[in-house]
Amino acid sequence: MKLNADIIFENLKERVPTEMFGYKNDQLNLLRPEFYTDESKPLLSKHLYIMPKDVALRRTSVEKGAVIICLGDVPKMSFFQERCCFIKVKERSNPYEIYNYINNIYNKYETWYDDLVTNIENNSDIEELLALSAHIFNNPILLLNYDFKIISSSGYEHLENMNDVFVTTDSEELSISALEKYLQEKEILTHEKKPILIEIENTTALSLNLFDTNEYIGSITIEYRLNPLKKSDEALLQYLSKFIVKAMKRNTFVVTSGKNYLHKIFHNIINDMPLDI
Repeated sequence: MKLNADIIFENLKERVPTEMFGYKNDQLNLLRPEFYTDESKPLLSKHLYIMPKDVALRRTSVEKGAVIICLGDVPKMSFFQERCCFIKVKERSNPYEIYNYINNIYNKYETWYDDLVTNIENNSDIEELLALSAHIFNNPILLLNYDFKIISSSGYEHLENMNDVFVTTDSEELSISALEKYLQEKEILTHEKKPILIEIENTTALSLNLFDTNEYIGSITIEYRLNPLKKSDEALLQYLSKFIVKAMKRNTFVVTSGKNYLHKIFHNIINDMPLDI
């Protein structure tokens, strides 16, 4: 599995003091690390380099999108800052230890990827997909279908209770009061295809709508009840969503076809419009 600068930075700073500068993007496209010791070689896009403190960038050819782990000073020239992401660690760090740390980060996410793929190939178990992912986000995850019925959740076993907005009826459906609050917070953005940051009952949550082609089929939400939001969570949630959608489509009872009539009713409730029934 390929990663991005945010994932590397957020995991690496748990081991050593770390700062990040310069240009970066959110795409999961970084290859595993390699040492950069020859200043005559170009810095390539989608590559992750470890640069020892005795190496300096001068007239190096640079492609936009390279990420560099610096054990020395970060180049001050705008030419490099506008093209590369620099992650600076303390100068006394052992470059080989940093190399091993970063490879362990890759191992962690590749294990997650392998487990997701195995699940999809074998049984497409939605509950297991969430369980495999809760430890990646270190927060509870909740999956709703197109009619706001809870399909599955994971990570709540470490909490005394679920957020009030997700309190369900005996049929595992959100109550009307919960639906009203949830839809108000999401601002009915069921057409949005990027992650939506919302506040629910004084808790931050990151929600991503799920689509079969262009049809809304549900949403997946991370509740930040245990640990704070990380910048890398958006890209990882989008990555996870691809597996969730595949599993939902194979479990046809959670996917609908045609216009979502129940959603229209709740949309009308929130907007104080008369029901067309």
